[in-house]
Amino acid sequence: MNSQDVAERLRRLFWDEWDPLCVNGTPCPDDEYNSYADEVCNRLEAGATVGEIAKYLRWVEADQMGLSASGKADVVAGRAAAMALIRRQP
Repeated sequence: MNSQDVAERLRRLFWDEWDPLCVNGTPCPDDEYNSYADEVCNRLEAGATVGEIAKYLRWVEADQMGLSASGKADVVAGRAAAMALIRRQP
């Protein structure tokens, strides 16, 4: 799995499972969270931990979106990190 594959899977993960704005299933374009997924991909490639990714997602929810924590940030961060680890496998 290459970096582009990981980025695409992260975009899908964010749309399907994180979705703090609850726009999945609405007419909203499915690229709503792509910039956040791409940022997470970059951070993971730079060596960010699951905790750092979860903290970033909670910051996005609270400070960028003005929402209460969805509770999904930790789970999504763990899955995102797992995808990055799979990418690093020979």
